[in-house]
Formats: sequence, C-alpha cells, structure tokens
Amino acid sequence: MPLGITNSDDFETEKAKLGIIPTAEKAEVININRGRGNTKEVPEVIREIISEEAIINGNTDQIAKRFGVSKSSVDAYKNGATSTATYNKPDEKLTKANDELRAVIGTSARLKLLEALAEMTPERISKAKIRDIAAITKDLASVARDMDSVAQTTNNTGIQVTVYAPKLREEAEYEVITVNE
Repeated sequence: MPLGITNSDDFETEKAKLGIIPTAEKAEVININRGRGNTKEVPEVIREIISEEAIINGNTDQIAKRFGVSKSSVDAYKNGATSTATYNKPDEKLTKANDELRAVIGTSARLKLLEALAEMTPERISKAKIRDIAAITKDLASVARDMDSVAQTTNNTGIQVTVYAPKLREEAEYEVITVNE
C-alpha cells in the first residue's frame, strides 16, 4: 500500500496484514448517579404531610414505604430537618408546622384530661373502678407532657461544648533508657 491518505477500512486491512492486533471497540461512557441520582427532591408540602403522619402514627417504616422515601428521611422530617445531613440546621417552615401539630395534640390531650378529671366526682369514684379513671388521666397527662417536651427541646438552640480528656499512657508503654553513672 502506498503512503497517503486512506479510509478506515483500508487502514484496518493493512493493519491485519502486518499482524497488528485490532484495537478494542470504542469505550462507552456511563453516567454514575451520585447523591440523589435520578430521584427528585420531596416537595415541602409532602414533607409536612410525612412529618404529620410520623408524629401522629409513629410507624416510620410504613410511612416511608407509603410515600416512597427512606426511613431516615421520615425521621429527619419528623425532627424538622429536610435530610439527615441538616439535623443541626432544621428547616424553619417544617419545624414550625411540626411544633404547631404537637401543640394541637398537646392541647387536645389537656382538654381531654380536664374532662376526665371532671368525671372523677365523689359519686363516680364510689361507683366506678378508680383504676380505670386514673389510667385514663395518667395516659392523657403523659401525652400532653410528651408533646410539650418535644416542642421545647426542638426550640433549644443553646451552645454545647464537648471536652475530650487525653488518653493516659502507662509507664510500661514508654521506652526505657538505662544510664550508667
């Protein structure tokens, strides 16, 4: 073959005659999905609905399956964050919605508690099992206390300082140098 410009078919034929191993096929570029990949970000309204379901029902596994998100996302939404990476910087709107829901639940529980306490009249106490009325009031008080404590702890933005003590080493860990006097 004379020296000159050729097409790729002639070039491959000449390489085969010379015993040159044909080159591999062209490389294929594959996009790697990192982070969210092809999934879309969950809209704010859906986050609030997921959070509300998690606060009311508490079963994060079922809620995650129902809405097609991860269990950690449900936990994050319940705590006012948009993801596990933002636990220390909660979303203001989501936190406000969660606190409002907890306040409604706490208020409802306190009202029911007052109703139950009003039913504990001397006549009712003498006729009914006090154990039943006491159990109701205890449960309602617990719900009200839980809702208040969650709302108070999520609003606490105080400074936390963690101090680590240095590791103490034993005498046997040091190298011994003998000095002649």
